[in-house]
Amino acid sequence: MICGLSQNGYPMEAMDLFCTTNDSNIWMDEFSLSSAISACSSISLLDFGEQIFARAIVVGLDNHQILATSLMDLYCKCGLVDHGRKLFDQLIDADSASWNSMLMGYAMNGHGGEALALFHLMRLKAVPPNEITFTAVLSACSHCGLVEEGKCWFWIMKYDYHVNPESSITLLAAALASAGDWMESSSKASDPLSPFIPPASPLTCAAAFSSGQPITTTRLAEHRFIIPSSMAVLLSSRRNLVHFLKIMQSATANPLYGHPSFWSGKLPFSNLAVFRLFQSARAGVLEVGDDDESHRVVDFPGGKIAFTPRMKFLSESPEKRVPCYRVLDDHGYLIEGALSEKDFPMDKETAVKIYGSMVTLQIMDTIFYEAQRQGRISFYLTSMGEEAINIATAAALSPNDVVLPQYREQGILLWRGFTLEEFANQLFGTKEDYGKGRQMPIHYGSNKLNFLTVSSPIATQLPQAVGIAYSLKMDNKDACAVAFSGDGATSEGDFHAGMNFAAVMEAPVMFICRNNGWAISTPVTEQFRSDGVVVKGQAYGMRSIRVDGNDVLAVYNAVRVAREMIIKEQKPILLEALTYRVGHHSTSDDSTKYRPLDEIKHWENTRSPLSRFRKWIQNNGWWTDTAETELRGSVRKQVLKAIQGAEKAEKPDVRELFTDVYDELPLNLQQQEKSLRESINKYPQDFPSGIPR
Repeated sequence: MICGLSQNGYPMEAMDLFCTTNDSNIWMDEFSLSSAISACSSISLLDFGEQIFARAIVVGLDNHQILATSLMDLYCKCGLVDHGRKLFDQLIDADSASWNSMLMGYAMNGHGGEALALFHLMRLKAVPPNEITFTAVLSACSHCGLVEEGKCWFWIMKYDYHVNPESSITLLAAALASAGDWMESSSKASDPLSPFIPPASPLTCAAAFSSGQPITTTRLAEHRFIIPSSMAVLLSSRRNLVHFLKIMQSATANPLYGHPSFWSGKLPFSNLAVFRLFQSARAGVLEVGDDDESHRVVDFPGGKIAFTPRMKFLSESPEKRVPCYRVLDDHGYLIEGALSEKDFPMDKETAVKIYGSMVTLQIMDTIFYEAQRQGRISFYLTSMGEEAINIATAAALSPNDVVLPQYREQGILLWRGFTLEEFANQLFGTKEDYGKGRQMPIHYGSNKLNFLTVSSPIATQLPQAVGIAYSLKMDNKDACAVAFSGDGATSEGDFHAGMNFAAVMEAPVMFICRNNGWAISTPVTEQFRSDGVVVKGQAYGMRSIRVDGNDVLAVYNAVRVAREMIIKEQKPILLEALTYRVGHHSTSDDSTKYRPLDEIKHWENTRSPLSRFRKWIQNNGWWTDTAETELRGSVRKQVLKAIQGAEKAEKPDVRELFTDVYDELPLNLQQQEKSLRESINKYPQDFPSGIPR
């Protein structure tokens, strides 16, 4: 009965009967188990099918070719073609069904070249073809754009092998449509779902999707077998996944999907391959256990775990390092394989503003650093060499996103409208400083600009960012939290607490780690043994990406897309930006004591993010040498003017040291304030002049 239900298009009913039979401890032969696996293939229940095959192993039926072929078919329909090919290669004297299953597996998953190669091998071994064989061949031709070859095989199968004429026309129409020649296919059938062509043809529907032809969800839902029979083909192009999910929703009234076992939870619907593929399409990775000796799967708290009789330790590091996303080369040209300029959502106005802000940040850093060396301010810290991370990130974010900086993110404030005068007021601790002179220089903050005040302790902002992100999630805000840190922060407990907290709570937060090679004098080689920072995200269960931090376009695109994913899915993302700290750690540091000067100069001159991006905008005709000269001269004057104004500005009153904590000043603080005023009056030469008393 299980065989009958499975073969006649009732996979859900077949699975329901299989579960009942299994619960009743009734013995099932290889045909029953094979039919159950085939039913799983129809609806892409990968985990369930593997468990059935595991049962076959337990009862000693795993050597039957029919079972191996069914599992191979399941793998292929779930998109795991490599797993299917492994099984196929292990089969001795594979029969026609096995060849056709593997052939169709390649075709359904978009591996047209592999399908055609296997077909030619099949012909050399004199394996007799049938309609399924030619279905796969024409599908492979359509994927490879081999329209003429598809036409050739059409006539061969029609006249040499006498395949059903109507099916032949269907397949040819699909091949032509998927190859882009929809007009020619339409001349053979005015409607891809017309009565002339079998309405449930998976290839025809897939072709219509690929070519952008309108196929309404209502019409698809009318046909009982259109979804299960054509799932893998429809999904061979992952751009169809969102549309396909809508079809699934509209088909709930269908008799097949209305079956109570489908929605009641008796079968693991959440493990459908469509959702695995959908998650894979977004994350860019689909990982499946590679242990061919896994025998049993057991539910542990947190998920299913496969057992294996083979002892195997995980490697301390992957064989290949995680690649770094990059768009522009060092000369400002798009690297091979990158998208064209028209695909970047950056117009001239945005690009010029980004470059202007980077130049402003560079000049501001240079002059304020010199001011500290002259004794005019007590401390300063630059972002030299890391301007792209600052400005490109700011440009890709929304003003509503809450930024929690480390201490090298002044460019974010600059982009959001923090003026040079506001920077100078903080550095010089004037009356206009939002921190009222209480903080040491470079500890900026702005409520208005959603920029939390810099704090000196390393990594404390990371768990705080998760809390802020979770509050945004609770309030349904269209915003996320963005927390910055350096490579040295990964050695702090707060880094790991924040990462795990974010992943478990699914908080909409973006962690941006500026891996600039040095944590003051500690190189990254002494900071961690892992492949940088990017792999730490996966360890905590969050998506991650490694980006060239000196490439404005790469940073801008990565942050923009990451933010969209975070807002849409309400989940965290880790972004590692590879860069180099050209300046000293701060004015309290001399980096030439622990790294060669030649190395610094190389990154300052050859690998400069400003030079690279300037070449790109100049190549586009958006920037000139004259504009460069005018900009730098203007910014320098503005910074010097801001410094002069801050030096002359009034300082905060002494009493501001004791305000903004208690509503009513406690007695001990009143005594401290009195004692301080007495000391200032008694020893005025030991205190800065101009402080209101």
